[in-house]
Amino acid sequence: MKNHTVFLQSITVSTACQFVRLLMTLLFIGWILPLSSAIAQTPLPTISPFQAVSGVLDDDMLQTSWEFVGKRGQIISIVAERLEGDLDLVIELKNSSEQLLAANDNADRTTTNARIEGLMLPNDDTYIITVYREGLERGSTIGRFQLELLNGYSIYDINQTNAALVNQTPQPIGEINTEKFYLIAEIIMPNIENYALEWRFMDTTGIQWVFRHNVMQEWALSIETAQNEPLQTYSGKSQWLPYPSETSGLIFHRDQSTFRVLYNDQVIASAVALQPLLSTGTGSISVVANENVDTLLNNLRLTTAYYADDPKLIALPPTPSGQRIYNYKASPTQVISELRSLGYLPPPTANSGLQGDITSGFITNDEPSFNAYPLIERPFQNFVLSWTARFVYGTSSSACGLIFRQTDRDSFATVLHTPAAGLYFFEVQDGSRIASDSIHTITPLLEQGMQIDNTFTVIALEDKGILFVNGRYADEITLNEASGIILAHLVVDNITPTYCQLDRVWLWSLE
Repeated sequence: MKNHTVFLQSITVSTACQFVRLLMTLLFIGWILPLSSAIAQTPLPTISPFQAVSGVLDDDMLQTSWEFVGKRGQIISIVAERLEGDLDLVIELKNSSEQLLAANDNADRTTTNARIEGLMLPNDDTYIITVYREGLERGSTIGRFQLELLNGYSIYDINQTNAALVNQTPQPIGEINTEKFYLIAEIIMPNIENYALEWRFMDTTGIQWVFRHNVMQEWALSIETAQNEPLQTYSGKSQWLPYPSETSGLIFHRDQSTFRVLYNDQVIASAVALQPLLSTGTGSISVVANENVDTLLNNLRLTTAYYADDPKLIALPPTPSGQRIYNYKASPTQVISELRSLGYLPPPTANSGLQGDITSGFITNDEPSFNAYPLIERPFQNFVLSWTARFVYGTSSSACGLIFRQTDRDSFATVLHTPAAGLYFFEVQDGSRIASDSIHTITPLLEQGMQIDNTFTVIALEDKGILFVNGRYADEITLNEASGIILAHLVVDNITPTYCQLDRVWLWSLE
């Protein structure tokens, strides 16, 4: 009987414990989970076109995001600029499904500000802009920044007029870069029979795009000479054009040879200029009416495309986490330490270490040929090889670099670059290039021109070759597993004398 009682008591205690656990679970599900769900679903702050916002990035705030509602076909630009500190900014644009649509690290090589220029949105959607410092947790820059979303392109003069009265006197709207511009205006057409407006987009040569529309919803788009002689003409009638006395949004968009006109986000007219008629350079916009009745244009926003002063200054894309050597110009020991921390290299062995260190060298030729001169004649298979190359003089199509893992004249791997930002990374076996892995591209990772330093870092490990250019991951190829020597490499395609300077050449054995 005593044992039976104890058994019943144990059941009672066990049941009570289960009940308490169940109650706690229900409380957790009922209270805690909705709270965490609410936290996870906290809406992002919104950003509106032409209304700048600001933020701070540091070791405690690695990134921050805003959202906006965009429409299919809408042209937008995004600019993030440092206000304080030493921030190296990166911006990303994603859709509501977290798909990356565009990103930028540096607008050009002269700045650490970021810029996404003239992107056409693919769908009606909620879009997310994220700003972070280059390197995220690996980055060291901090400071305050300003973020701006713009309709159209990224250059906007805040001092320009945002309203204009239009009548029979031509009204100037603003100056433009005629290759790429985006003009937005709100307009109310007066209820006057046959009332029409004429918009002129003229460059310095007199070639002009002209758009005419009237209250009968008729339109004409033409390219004309300075004497108003039509060279190309398109016309039609559209239900989307504004009726008298109703407010409508008007957009003019030019991107190189294409000119589009939109009303309330609907394309009314679109034309492509023939190349001989292509208007380029700087220009101006004006609008005039055929009746002496004042028509008000509101919320005028004229944006033009950003161009670096130097065409060699190409925008840089963001570098994914783990694909950047920040100390690529540092000592071999520091570079190896950083690569090892990123997981690219195996643990050190008793024999691994610096095996070749050449302070300076050069390779030159003055006739079309393929030249190679030994630098490190001891064969290596697994290593990190780094060098800095600079064209002193030559042609933009000449190529300079290093050969590695050369086993004989017809079997080797090589990295070459040209002054015009051409990059080659490939392997040759028995005199034939291994086409499946060949890299031949124009890359913004390279700085262009003569007397410009570019630093290359190659990891050759077993059957893989990984290339970094100026500290940024460039690409990788499959390598034949063989030990070979290191040579300077120069390819000259004509009789122009070519001189390539090689500095800070070093090899770190991983064997």
